[in-house]
Amino acid sequence: KTEAKVLMLCGNHDLNWPASDSARLLERNYREKSGGKKLLEAVYLPRTGHLIEPPFAPHCFSSWHKTLSANLAWGGEPLGHAQGQSIAWHKTITFFRDLFAPTSSSSSSSFCVPKPKL
Repeated sequence: KTEAKVLMLCGNHDLNWPASDSARLLERNYREKSGGKKLLEAVYLPRTGHLIEPPFAPHCFSSWHKTLSANLAWGGEPLGHAQGQSIAWHKTITFFRDLFAPTSSSSSSSFCVPKPKL
């Protein structure tokens, strides 16, 4: 049984790991372990790959992994991935703001970015 709140960001175009399938399993298991409480927020980001970084970070479809000595495909489509990163950033900021300052309004936070319009 758990009481921890979790934000899970999942790129639906992840070519490195079956992220969507894994996320759905985790979501189901977490719901069961939490006694049905809504403690996990799962965000599925369409056309977004494995490497979800802050907004405006360049899209990296694949890269060389030195330790594995292999080229790894991370996935994502350039525009969709950029939109996903923007949504993920907004969701992350909102999640932590609500978790640590639940009485503050969204406009009172100096580090909060506006919700992306897609």
